[in-house]
Amino acid sequence: MPNKTTDRLTAKAVAALAKRPGLAKSDGGGLTLTVSNGGYASWVFRYRFGGKQRELTIGPVSEWPLEKARAERRRLRGILESG
Repeated sequence: MPNKTTDRLTAKAVAALAKRPGLAKSDGGGLTLTVSNGGYASWVFRYRFGGKQRELTIGPVSEWPLEKARAERRRLRGILESG
């Protein structure tokens, strides 16, 4: 069962949204699907560190399916929480 504060997107929704230039859609927990104006769809991990908002590009949607991107979000969140 999906967590309601994370895991907001479905694989089907990602496939449809990845075709919409200029889009940024959150899956929750800092994982965001972004699509550039040129149509490049990628996953971005957004987080705060040292009181500043930061972003880390995980990779393109074509190489990072939704579940793999979520696993990477969990891994990165764990690193941040462990200090």
